[in-house]
Amino acid sequence: MVWRLIAWIVFTLVQRRVALAGELDRERATSSLREHYAGGSLTLDEFSRRTGRVLSARSRGQVRRALFGLSRPSLVDSAHSAVRDVVLVVVSGAYVVFSLVLALVLGLTVLLHGVSTSVFLAIAVVCSDIPVRASPAPERASLEAPLLLPQCRLRRS
Repeated sequence: MVWRLIAWIVFTLVQRRVALAGELDRERATSSLREHYAGGSLTLDEFSRRTGRVLSARSRGQVRRALFGLSRPSLVDSAHSAVRDVVLVVVSGAYVVFSLVLALVLGLTVLLHGVSTSVFLAIAVVCSDIPVRASPAPERASLEAPLLLPQCRLRRS
């Protein structure tokens, strides 16, 4: 029983050393090296040498050896970074959802008030800053000849 436990521990330690390093491991290590270089912990030569070792590393042990001697970020810094990333994702997602809802409301408002489809497309093109020239539909040209302004407003002539 004890021999099995010892064998399992040795096998686990060996496996952790020879486990293949993935792109994420290499990217994290190079990011850490960049932070240490920016903080003044590494010279340019040492930064280049260690980055070369990380990028050519095949195992996680080789990646760890390239980072040997560097301080690790504190738990507070890691938590702060994780919270910042989550907030960035949430705010970006909320912005995208808000923009889509706003575009949907604009579209429904324009369609419900009887504006032709070509005028609606012209509004969408002007609001998105795409340089395309649109002409109004021929059947409604006399009623709704739009004058497109940069603020996405329509004036009737």
